[in-house]
Amino acid sequence: MQILGHLSDAHLIELFEYIFHKKPGRLLTFLAKVGLSNFNPEFIWKRTQDLLRALLWIKHGAPSEQFPQSQEKLSVLAGKVSVDQIHRVLDLMYAKEPVFAKTANRHNFLEILFLQLCQYVGTQSDNSGMASAQQQRPALINEQDKNADDQEDEEQEETV
Repeated sequence: MQILGHLSDAHLIELFEYIFHKKPGRLLTFLAKVGLSNFNPEFIWKRTQDLLRALLWIKHGAPSEQFPQSQEKLSVLAGKVSVDQIHRVLDLMYAKEPVFAKTANRHNFLEILFLQLCQYVGTQSDNSGMASAQQQRPALINEQDKNADDQEDEEQEETV
């Protein structure tokens, strides 16, 4: 897929694992490793929306045919996020779409957007003075998954 300038489905799912797990450092390392600038930014934008749509379908119990080779990974990711979080990411993407369409350096725009999404998925989407997102919304991942991810991070750092 890279020859065509398209980010693989597996890489796209991994990208959103870092976003939904709020791991900006690992996200940046991942983007550098896969070489974000080697891929077509419009394709990444479209596939990102397709991925979020597929997650919504799975969350609502409907089979998604968007990512046929990655259904298991997609289902695992869907199990770790809420419908509200997916909607909030889509809302931010739709709000940023006119800027994306006009910007000259879309790769940098995507990098910054993905970093913003790391922060955005865990914060309140409005300024109504209501309780914080931590109090209102379920955690992005449960504590057991978080501990497993932290152990995985430590193991990866030890091997480097």
